[in-house]
Amino acid sequence: MKPTTTNKDPLIHFPFYINQYQGILSRYSLEEKGAFISLLCVYIVEDSQLPQNQDQLFRMCLAFSDNEKQAILSVKDKVIETGLEILKYQKEKREKCRESARIGGLARAAKAQANAQKTLKRPSSNTEKEKETETEKETEKKILLESQFESFWEFYIPVKTKDGFVKKGSREKAETAFTKALKRTSFEKIMAALESYLTYCQQNNRFTKNASSWLNEGDFEITNETCIIAKQPKAKDQLNLIREDF
Repeated sequence: MKPTTTNKDPLIHFPFYINQYQGILSRYSLEEKGAFISLLCVYIVEDSQLPQNQDQLFRMCLAFSDNEKQAILSVKDKVIETGLEILKYQKEKREKCRESARIGGLARAAKAQANAQKTLKRPSSNTEKEKETETEKETEKKILLESQFESFWEFYIPVKTKDGFVKKGSREKAETAFTKALKRTSFEKIMAALESYLTYCQQNNRFTKNASSWLNEGDFEITNETCIIAKQPKAKDQLNLIREDF
């Protein structure tokens, strides 16, 4: 069975349901059971892309003796069958979580915006009331900004490539950059551009920049180049590059 080509996701995982796996592994020896778990982990991490070269596959599974190598080959077909089901389910689940976070964030932002507008329209008759209104305005703006940034931060999930992925970096720096970005464009444009950017990186095996770099460098207009196409990470981002070596 040939693995299906899909996009890696650093948050993909699989729950270990004991009864289920006891059933799957019941016909294997103790050594083959260990080989099954080891190969399944590699299969998930590599997003179903197992190497064609057997020696490379054995190294990735830490299989060195002849018995260990034979155990890997014995369980390979069953691992692929099981792994495909896991990847399909987990990716659908992650996509629903991302969509829920995006919609929930937009709803919170819209509510905060409505409250802010209501405050702006509130009439004032004297200096004291004007001061109170100004304070309320600032509070509403702060709440709106916090809500919008939280939505952005939740949605900015680094894309994993064959060489690892760049961490999204300092939350504090990203929040500062986000505030500055809102002076250049709208929250809706930032989120739309971010979604387009992450999709591009995932489809083209590109690193995502850390969040503050992306915000500082972006014009947030969605074009065929997909707003600030990801390149190799800059020197300052190299320290944040997470690699998974086997």
